[in-house]
Amino acid sequence: MSTADPFCPELSLLASAAGGEAGAPFHRGGTYICVEGPRFSTRAESRFFRGFADVIGMTLVPEVTLAREKALCYLCLATVTDFDVWQEKPVEAADVTRTMRENQHRILGVLERLLPKLGGPRGCSCSHALDSAQI
Repeated sequence: MSTADPFCPELSLLASAAGGEAGAPFHRGGTYICVEGPRFSTRAESRFFRGFADVIGMTLVPEVTLAREKALCYLCLATVTDFDVWQEKPVEAADVTRTMRENQHRILGVLERLLPKLGGPRGCSCSHALDSAQI
């Protein structure tokens, strides 16, 4: 049961289309690193993570693995709230809260367009993730 590609490709396409319809900036792909939180990175961690990740977050683990273990389609819709300490000014909780509030309408617009498209059978292979899991 591989988690090499943890997100459902079909849901990714649907979400990307919903983002376009909502007029929300939407990026597919990239590399996500999950850190145990809630906390902000140290400056050294941030420099290290930036070398191989596009986004740092505090969720997706264990959710992505649990979804795969249940052979469920899974997708992450994330809104970037800050630049960690990739910039000189360290992030503060007030910055994150303000950005989340400012972006709330974007994610709601995406969800309003995406959720009605989620019913029905899928053509992806997510439901077959466990077919060869037994050794």
